Amino acid sequence: MKKITILLSLIGIFSACSKKDSPPPNPGTPSTISVTFKKDSSVADMNIQPAKNNQNLFEGKLNTGSLNGFNLTNIKVKFIKGGDAITPKDYIRRIYAVVEGPASGTYTTEIKDSVNNEFSFNSFVRNFAQYQVGTIKIYADILASATNGTGLEDNLSLEVQLSYTGYLGGGSSLEYFQTNPVVGHKTIFSTQPQPFSISSVADPSTPVSGLILHGEEKPGLSYGVKFSGASGTITEHKFILQGQASTAVTALKLFDTNNNFIAQGNVSNGLVSIVASDAISLGVEKKFIVKPVVSVSSGSLSNYDFNIVLDEVKGFSSITGEQKTDGTDRTGNSFRVLKALIEIKKVAVPTLVITNGVMDLYTVDITAINGDVALKELTYDILLNDQGINDTLSLKNFQILNGSGSDLTSQFRFTDASGAIDTFFSESDSKLRTTRISGTGETVIPMGTTLRLRFRATVDGFNHPSDGDGIAIIPVIDATSSVGLKYLNTGGLVNGNARLYSSASPSSSATSFYLIWSDMSSPNHNGQFVQTSNDWLGGKGVISNLTVNNFHQ
Repeated sequence: MKKITILLSLIGIFSACSKKDSPPPNPGTPSTISVTFKKDSSVADMNIQPAKNNQNLFEGKLNTGSLNGFNLTNIKVKFIKGGDAITPKDYIRRIYAVVEGPASGTYTTEIKDSVNNEFSFNSFVRNFAQYQVGTIKIYADILASATNGTGLEDNLSLEVQLSYTGYLGGGSSLEYFQTNPVVGHKTIFSTQPQPFSISSVADPSTPVSGLILHGEEKPGLSYGVKFSGASGTITEHKFILQGQASTAVTALKLFDTNNNFIAQGNVSNGLVSIVASDAISLGVEKKFIVKPVVSVSSGSLSNYDFNIVLDEVKGFSSITGEQKTDGTDRTGNSFRVLKALIEIKKVAVPTLVITNGVMDLYTVDITAINGDVALKELTYDILLNDQGINDTLSLKNFQILNGSGSDLTSQFRFTDASGAIDTFFSESDSKLRTTRISGTGETVIPMGTTLRLRFRATVDGFNHPSDGDGIAIIPVIDATSSVGLKYLNTGGLVNGNARLYSSASPSSSATSFYLIWSDMSSPNHNGQFVQTSNDWLGGKGVISNLTVNNFHQ
């Protein structure tokens, strides 16, 4: 912090004031007046602190020398910055002058306002004897707002002027005027700001982990950045891509929370630098969203799992130019890159009024997005609700039809939750799985097309309409899914439903999933058990719009 020169001017005022019968003598010369006033070198220089009372601004020594007597009549304090006056009263609450001397004691006065940045103390007369040394101290109460960045800057100088009346021999009183400037040094109003720093935080608005497709832009991490101590400018965002992102992600794009594009950085060895210039006000959090640019070419293996980590944020203070870096890692949620995705939407059935006999219970449209997909298994959660008189409620003769009405039932196997063949659904059952087994063992849906599947069954046992018996049915989508693409597996059960495992060989460790499908990303894609390919998934992240069909009598 550089020191600032303070001009200390001594103004002695000696005007004509003689005895009644004697002509006034000629004004004295500097050689006859030896009053001195200078900064006390024993008082160390310091920086002024904001929000501090009784802050020392200046301390100087006054020496009357050979002058017989000395009355101090005025002290004037003037603030000057670069020769141009500013308004210190915006940052100074009060200013005080303390006069100390062996004969006069201590005198304190205060002024609460200023005119032309000058504070005057002229309501007193303090007497100093010949050769007497006194001390003049200037104090102030500093407001909390007196910090860098609020308008008050460095290089504010302080000028102190003194007015006094002197006496010459024999009690004769003569008033003289003389300017005798003395130069001193002190750092005035170079306030110490709060330490400048940058902080970041991962924003809870970052979307949950999910699936992301070739060409999609989804938020991979939302985060906020805040400056402390001063406003400033962010200059660079650095990211690390964890997982298989180097294979799937080619670049990162930076956006604000209004989805306005800011800048882009390309991936290099799993690292990304985004250079941007964003001004940030002191203490105000600015939020950002970073989105990966995913590129998985046709025929490439998919299932790249990755997440984005904010590694560093760099910036500088607009007050001091100081450079700072926040190096605390902020991790986004993980993503799985897929070559293609399926979307499942509900289609209304003809009626929700139960009639014993053949009824359409649920219809879905399954659309292939971004590439061809294959469907292996779809599960229905079914509740037969027996409200009154005990009836033998059941579903049987299960059928799967396509949108044109073609019967696909022979291509599917119907099993219960354990994997046992189920041809009769009773009140004690809960889930019915439809697994494609014939032909290629899968139902392929070409990219951009939609397959409509109608689930139909024979409804039986609803014989008492006054009971309010009912049926509730909905396709089940997995809440969790396998980590990584898996092989189809029977779980070691004969004629069991489809499961997923790290190999195709039948194993009791295989995991059951409600929806099993493939993005067909393996070059050796296969939908048959044992010969299956490693590109099958459960239902987590699948786009769906499914609600319960509630049937009533």
